[in-house]
Amino acid sequence: MSEGEQESNLHKLYNNCVKNPGHTRFIPLNKLSIQHLPDDYQDNELYELIKAVADLTVRVSVTLISPHRPEFFPQSSVKYPFFNMGGNVNLRSGTGQLDVLIYEEGCGYNSLGRRHGAVTGNKYDVDYKTCPYQNCQHSSKPSTVWWEVTIHTATHVVFDDIEGQHTSCRLFFDERNSPKLILDNVKVEFAHVESDRCRMKYVTCDVVLGNKLSTMTEKRTALWNKVYTKYMNKSNNRLTFIVSHPHGCIKQV
Repeated sequence: MSEGEQESNLHKLYNNCVKNPGHTRFIPLNKLSIQHLPDDYQDNELYELIKAVADLTVRVSVTLISPHRPEFFPQSSVKYPFFNMGGNVNLRSGTGQLDVLIYEEGCGYNSLGRRHGAVTGNKYDVDYKTCPYQNCQHSSKPSTVWWEVTIHTATHVVFDDIEGQHTSCRLFFDERNSPKLILDNVKVEFAHVESDRCRMKYVTCDVVLGNKLSTMTEKRTALWNKVYTKYMNKSNNRLTFIVSHPHGCIKQV
């Protein structure tokens, strides 16, 4: 099946979904306005944060099913998706959120210029000095500057590295005619069924893409801190927003 046929089938799934009456509440990113927010939350910084999160939201597409998927979700009788279908080719889609680190000769920095993880306290540094991307390693002059892109998604979307080897992520899929920017050759670094969390890594030394993602990550972090401080003591009518690619289609809020 061609990529165009796959895209067409995704839109058919979206239109025929039994949950489709709820889909009418989805707002395409390019149509989102501050007026869509509840009255208590019509705040410009919050609105900008939602857009900043959306900018770093990607469509995750997987084409193979791992044979290691369990029969049930942990400690439940709820069937786990695609159990007993290992090895089957099956196009499915989910959503992921990006984080970015920049490396210079093995020294790692986050979008705020910090060299340690806020939670673990571990240094980002690595013991190699040039870009580990395969094409770069085959070069006579591998780059000494590169970006490590982390994609956070769910294990029911990407279960393990068997599926990770058949996974791609489409960036900036905001409209049907958006340019196709796809990350493939991703590697699953962490997958935890109980928490339904999966973390994948992609490496690039594309300066334009790396700088763009770093700038977006810095903006999201700055806005997150401002909005958190503003609403941290609000105890009622808490707001949740979701950015996703329903049925693999264009980004919606």
